Amino acid sequence: MKGIVQTMGKVYDLETGEEVEVQTLEHETYGEIKYVDYEMPVLCEDCDGTGLVGEEECATCGGTGYATESEIILSVENPPEESMMRMSLPAGWKGGGGE
Repeated sequence: MKGIVQTMGKVYDLETGEEVEVQTLEHETYGEIKYVDYEMPVLCEDCDGTGLVGEEECATCGGTGYATESEIILSVENPPEESMMRMSLPAGWKGGGGE
């Protein structure tokens, strides 16, 4: 099973059982943000998971309907007042150091 689980302050890969390193980013507005750099398949936003944009194959996912999400946010020190927050970090971004 592909995915991660957070328990007792640590994050583990469900497939391998190995611990996944937690990264920390200091954000000007939101304070300390903890995230993991973990490739997880998610429905492609450009084609809504259909693999097609109009009648053409989706260029983002190559027609699979899935894209790869590289960063998963675990916690935000000062979350915005809205109930949902989406933040994108560049793939391969290595900042802030781990715990």
